[in-house]
Amino acid sequence: MSYPLPEQQPPRPVVGQRPPALMEGWPTLDDEDRVPAVYQPTPLAPAPEPRIVEYRRYGGVLVPVYEATAPVQPVPPRDLTPQPVLDPLAQRFLAGGIGGGALGAGVGWGASLVFGSLAGLPAGTFVALIALALVLRAPMSRRAGDTYHVTNNVSSRWWGKSTSITKES
Repeated sequence: MSYPLPEQQPPRPVVGQRPPALMEGWPTLDDEDRVPAVYQPTPLAPAPEPRIVEYRRYGGVLVPVYEATAPVQPVPPRDLTPQPVLDPLAQRFLAGGIGGGALGAGVGWGASLVFGSLAGLPAGTFVALIALALVLRAPMSRRAGDTYHVTNNVSSRWWGKSTSITKES
């Protein structure tokens, strides 16, 4: 891109006026496209009045203390004790859930072992178990019998000899 030489530069446009044609045959700006106004400082808003926080005695006279120069309120020290990673209540809920899940898993696993082992038994074993249960539940007719007390006394002797005495009462 070539720039016009310094002697060919058009005059600078005045603020708010339509600029003249830059060069012969170049397009000109339309009426709605005016040259923007150059920066002009805007008046600043008046500064707010300083706020008085309190009055203090200084040299026997009360002097206002402004907010900007007021002493800073001390901040309480931070509590640096270690905090739990999880909330204690959340820990209890989590532990209950894990404990309940472990209990359910253990009971289910144990039940599967019991029923799995029963499935491996032959049918004759089940018949024998049922017959044993019926025999144990059936009422037994027993006669009152005699009671015998037998006492055996065995004493060892020399050369491997022994004697025994049996006594019934």
